Amino acid sequence: MNPATVFGSGVAPERTLPLRVPIADGESLDSWGEHIARRYDIPVRLALPLLGQPWRSLRGDRQHLLVRGTPAPVLRQMERQAGLPDGRLDAAVLERYDPLGWKPLRGSRFCPGCLFESRGRWQLVWRLPWVFACLTHRALLPDRCAACGRMPLRPITGITGLHPAGTCANLLRRGKICDGDLSRVDAAELAAGDSRLATQAWINDRLCGMQADDTAVSAAAHTDLRDLQAVAAWIQHRSGRADFAAFGTQTAAAYDRYTSQRHNGRRPDECADPLLAAALTTKAFAMLAGDQGPDLLAQLRPLLGNATRPGSVTRSNHSLSIQPTRWATLSAALQQRLLTSMGTQMCPADQLRYRTCTPQPGLPDTTSAATERARYVPQLLWPEWAVRLLPPRGYAADVLRAIIPCCLLLPGHPQPSNAKVVAELRDRWPSYANGTLRRLTASHGPRVLTAICRLADYLDVHASPIDYRRRRAIIADDVLTDDDWDRLCTATLTHRGQGGRYRHARRYTYQLLTGADLTDPRHRLALQNQSERARYRKFTDGLTTPMRAALHQHAAAYLSLHGIDEPVRWAPPGDCLTGLDLPGRDPSDIDLDEVTRLLLNEHRRLGHAARRLNTSTDHVRLALEQVHRPANRTVSTRRSAAHPPGLSPELIQREYVEAGKNLRQMARETGISARTLSAFARACGFTLRNARQPLQPTIDQAWLSQQYQVHHRSAGDIANELRTTDTRVLKALRAFGIPVRANSIHGHRSLVIELDDSIPADVRRAVQGQPKAWQRLRRFQQMAGHTSLNKAARQIGANPSALSTQLGRLERDIGATLIRRATSDRPMTMTPQGQELLRSLQFPAVSELLSRFGSPPAGWKPDHALRRSARA
Repeated sequence: MNPATVFGSGVAPERTLPLRVPIADGESLDSWGEHIARRYDIPVRLALPLLGQPWRSLRGDRQHLLVRGTPAPVLRQMERQAGLPDGRLDAAVLERYDPLGWKPLRGSRFCPGCLFESRGRWQLVWRLPWVFACLTHRALLPDRCAACGRMPLRPITGITGLHPAGTCANLLRRGKICDGDLSRVDAAELAAGDSRLATQAWINDRLCGMQADDTAVSAAAHTDLRDLQAVAAWIQHRSGRADFAAFGTQTAAAYDRYTSQRHNGRRPDECADPLLAAALTTKAFAMLAGDQGPDLLAQLRPLLGNATRPGSVTRSNHSLSIQPTRWATLSAALQQRLLTSMGTQMCPADQLRYRTCTPQPGLPDTTSAATERARYVPQLLWPEWAVRLLPPRGYAADVLRAIIPCCLLLPGHPQPSNAKVVAELRDRWPSYANGTLRRLTASHGPRVLTAICRLADYLDVHASPIDYRRRRAIIADDVLTDDDWDRLCTATLTHRGQGGRYRHARRYTYQLLTGADLTDPRHRLALQNQSERARYRKFTDGLTTPMRAALHQHAAAYLSLHGIDEPVRWAPPGDCLTGLDLPGRDPSDIDLDEVTRLLLNEHRRLGHAARRLNTSTDHVRLALEQVHRPANRTVSTRRSAAHPPGLSPELIQREYVEAGKNLRQMARETGISARTLSAFARACGFTLRNARQPLQPTIDQAWLSQQYQVHHRSAGDIANELRTTDTRVLKALRAFGIPVRANSIHGHRSLVIELDDSIPADVRRAVQGQPKAWQRLRRFQQMAGHTSLNKAARQIGANPSALSTQLGRLERDIGATLIRRATSDRPMTMTPQGQELLRSLQFPAVSELLSRFGSPPAGWKPDHALRRSARA
């Protein structure tokens, strides 16, 4: 309202009223004005100018504007003219409650008992939406006149003030008011222990606390009442009929009346019905006063709406959202309580955004440094932090190193879209990020999420000496030219290699400077497939100390050339997470001597060394950079006089020439590489065989001729006896000029022997005329006692499919089921026929034949290392 209009024409000269009418404690300005009008026996419209408030200056809903919108100068003039203390009327207008954000009612609730006892004095707080009960009379405040059915204290009419005190002044028609007796309206009484009375007492206490002289008490009261308003509004617009069942059928009916007043699908903002207002406020108070935990989360769930955007709390197959505009109305303390209760139900991305994994959760701040954090974060996580955050086993290091930088951008970021948050690092939010972080959280608790938040805080406060945003914009893929590579190779005595090594060197330098993830196809130097990734990893793992230092020096020179005064590489210090138990180990917590012994002396694989040291491969790889690896010396044209221990001409003569072994077999037995053996043999004058040269026979010719031609033994049978292969026997036959016959039954002694009646019938049916039947019987005997074919196959060292085929063939030959196969609820067992056959194989005669013809081929070992690795 324009103050000029207040003091314009029609304003009475300032003077003191001859008849004083004091204002009661808590009374509203309009109620006091009515009592002045009755005292002078004039309408309110004529009494107001006497107090300095022109009647015509009140536009529209004049009664409502009287307690809201009266300028302070007018209030001071009214105080002087009524003889009231300065500032007394400030407690009679609604502006004192503006900081709460409460929207006053258009009329007023009332207590019939209080109106009767005070002779029609109306309390200002009855206009507040969340004041619903009278503690003196332990009753709800009605909001309707019983005579006209409308809320009292509506607009001032021409005869307002002439009606009796405590009656309804609502206008029925021109010149006629309701005049219903409000002190006789029935009010719903409440029991002494009713939770609604406790809620109203809490509200009244906070309303009184707002005016306290103690600043802390006043601030706390303001905060509590603002939170009450926010939570009650949530419940008002989100709750359903079932949420009010505990308050009785009348409250449920009030809810139905309220929701029936929808306009354009929205519920009304004003909730005047005292039954519903009491229920809403009581539920809100229960949330504010309750302890955080499952109960608080259960109360909070209905207040959160369905969401299709990132930023959700999972409930079954639905998601619940946090609306920042609504949550911003809550105090910081209440935000923390609610977010902490919701934290475990949020997806990991939202736990990071709202910092629920920290002691100080809260909503994102649009003015925070989070929006600039991408400047200091590389696309691929720093190797030192990958070691700290990565468990020794069970997780792919490349995956975590790719997703954690994206996660570092989330804490406190105001942008609700994850894809837009990480747009500077990735073209989209990694789809596997939430799943991987859930697995980490399930196995290691929220420590990794807490570490990400604390790392983000460190970057916000201390920044980083490296501006990755600038490097990503300036540094191209030409960081290492072909001439530079030649120069570095010559200076470090490193073999230049083919084009692949040069390209890997460019990738290493580019990644060193920009922190790029080379699996991202947007990079021109991106790794195209798994094979190329493996070759790049082999290149970086094999860098010698001089070459690694030379590439770092070249990278520093490249930065200097482009005017960038920054270190080549940097990572946040480890002490920024002091006191936090991380899944991985500290990068310095590794024995470098043991790394040297395993990788450089014994030439073990990285995975083997990581298992031996009980750490991750990335940790071993990082330690390998700290181990001194001298440059590779160029190979001299003269053979060195020093040879591996045990290597001598006698060894070559005995194993290679006489025993007929090849260089690979000798390398496996001696541990000396085939290349070293080959170079030494040539230097000693030995002629090396190749694939086209025939193997020199070492089998006695006369004995072989007798066994093969006279006794008609097969090449495989002879090979079994000699503990060698069929191929070697056949090569010996051809070398001696012995004709090799076609395969037939006579080549297998196990098929042509006669079996008498002392051999059980099942055994005879299984082996007579059947090639390799004795081996099948041996396999059947080995399967006894196992609970499944797969377990038997693993123990025997056979393929499960082949074992099943052999068992089926044996059952067909005998004509009976021998083994009941395992199912999901019972193990594999022998049938009676199978048990009988098993006992038959123990007969001395059968056991002798089984040992003779059922032995595995030469060189077959169930526990052989190569067989175990193949099965793994």
